[in-house]
Amino acid sequence: MEINFKGKKRSYKLSTSDKQYTLSEIVVAKDGKNKGDKIFSPIGYFSQIENAINRVVHLEIHDSDVDNFNALLTAITDIKKWIGVLVSENFKLADFMPKN
Repeated sequence: MEINFKGKKRSYKLSTSDKQYTLSEIVVAKDGKNKGDKIFSPIGYFSQIENAINRVVHLEIHDSDVDNFNALLTAITDIKKWIGVLVSENFKLADFMPKN
């Protein structure tokens, strides 16, 4: 699985291997041989997808401009709806069915 998606101020890539989920930020290299190219800067490695999604929620709240508790609750609700839309756009029921 590999999903690229855009948040409020960041672009992300969520990928998986047999043992972990990797959440990366998509950034433009500022120097070195890849200068000017899009690269993947790891944010974290997670054993459960829920933890990777929780990190995205945390980062998106951090990037928001909330200044009171009601705005925080609204931001959390909006971010969770956004993640739900991303999941529905990137997965099909067959992705969750056991493989024979």
